[in-house]
Amino acid sequence: MEVICLENEAFYALIEEIVQRLKEKNNIIEDKWISGEEALPGKVKYTKLHFRISCIRTDEILNALTHC
Repeated sequence: MEVICLENEAFYALIEEIVQRLKEKNNIIEDKWISGEEALPGKVKYTKLHFRISCIRTDEILNALTHC
């Protein structure tokens, strides 16, 4: 078995590049996920990707905003 080790910064840069390529390949224009800083904390569903990274669906934000 071969193992490739990456520093955290290189790992996240690789993930960003993969996501960008997948978006381009699948013609995804609108991203349905935003960061916690862009959202209304406590009012929407979110996914915890990593202990430091949470993603929140934009349709959840729009729903929360329209029902305030």
